[in-house]
Amino acid sequence: MAQREYPNITIHDYLALDQNSLEARYEYLEGELRMLAGGSPDHSLITTNVTSLLHSILRGGPCLVYNVDMKLQLSESRYVYPDITITCDLRD
Repeated sequence: MAQREYPNITIHDYLALDQNSLEARYEYLEGELRMLAGGSPDHSLITTNVTSLLHSILRGGPCLVYNVDMKLQLSESRYVYPDITITCDLRD
């Protein structure tokens, strides 16, 4: 869940900020920067359990399951950190 919003910045500035930030993660949505808040213990437990379950189900197939540490590019101007990402595309 996004916590704080920042003024519009360029994609170049966002990528530099996100790469160099050690203590915070940011999502970028159409020029808007949002700092992500930490999750609750219950949220962490749920996402860990669902990630593990999906990994077990998909093991041995072409699909991979990633946790919240994987940044996902939705378009040229949208980058997010979903709780769980599944990809079956070998290019990923």
